[in-house]
Amino acid sequence: MPCPGADPVEGHGFVYECIYCRTRAGREAFNREHVLSDAFGTFKDALVLHQYVCKKCNQFFADGIERELTRDAFEAILRYQRGIKKPGQGSIRLSYVEFTIPPGHAWSGVHLQLAGNAGNVVFRPSTQVGALDEATDRWIYLTTTEIDSGLLEQQAHFKKKGAQLRLLAATHEEHDMLVAKLAEHGVNYRQAGGLQTADEMLGSGGSEVEVAFTLNTNLRRCIAKYALNYLACVCNSRFTLAQEFDAVREFARNGKLPDYQLVRSHFNPVLANDDQTRRQTDGHLIVLSWDDTLRVLTCQVSIFNYITYDVVLCRQLTTALWRPIRSGHHYDLLDMTVRPLHSIPKNQEP
Repeated sequence: MPCPGADPVEGHGFVYECIYCRTRAGREAFNREHVLSDAFGTFKDALVLHQYVCKKCNQFFADGIERELTRDAFEAILRYQRGIKKPGQGSIRLSYVEFTIPPGHAWSGVHLQLAGNAGNVVFRPSTQVGALDEATDRWIYLTTTEIDSGLLEQQAHFKKKGAQLRLLAATHEEHDMLVAKLAEHGVNYRQAGGLQTADEMLGSGGSEVEVAFTLNTNLRRCIAKYALNYLACVCNSRFTLAQEFDAVREFARNGKLPDYQLVRSHFNPVLANDDQTRRQTDGHLIVLSWDDTLRVLTCQVSIFNYITYDVVLCRQLTTALWRPIRSGHHYDLLDMTVRPLHSIPKNQEP
């Protein structure tokens, strides 16, 4: 189902209204807007809006909240893992994701970073120092950023006489920098053991990695934008410009929070036959429907069918505006096509 072109503003010929900032202008002030960012893949028959989003808003989203989701969030990892983006050589910085080696490993607690290596993504230790806390028999690791923030001063076992320390660095230069940084904080380090490579530390087959990620307001704003885009694709521009959708519009464009939770995240699946551990597809899913009360209109967005986001588009439509809405699309990574989803009546669900 291709997205319909935007309706001209009533009584104004070929003047259109942006569904975000509500600017009214001619065709030249608008450009194409992908319902889901093409940073998540170039798909045949991708859902694209025409004359819905002005160039100013389009640029605002591309340079800001959309860049954060596609480059710094958990979904950015999946871009590499699913082959949508090829990594360059060296470290890959993800602002909202942290990796550590989990308990049960000799190097438990070590901070890891994502890195490109010969076209693949691998985990490598960040530059950091570890100290053995004899009271708990655990190694505590601090990155250079954490040292600079003052965390080392709060960890007495780093400065204890005879403390056992571990220094992890990718190069001799980083190692020397870390030694100098410790000296600035009154920690004198003397090498007593041999050096190990990352592969020797982690094992040739690698190990499990513990992932912690942040979902901040800007990331949720970007998901809200995808939801409003999809509403416009399914229901046209005139419907999307109704005041009932002002809350999601204001949140996506200006960051204004409503008095209710507009975007909720969880790991429950979108598709009926999926569960939290088994998914039928690793493609993107986007679904729009009313709840059972026919009062709350919700859009579910799941990039790579991993985290599911529920976006409350509105909580009550006027009787004059209300219409039946039930739509979904699957962005299939196997053949890079976009196809409609077909719902199963509840009395036929397993």
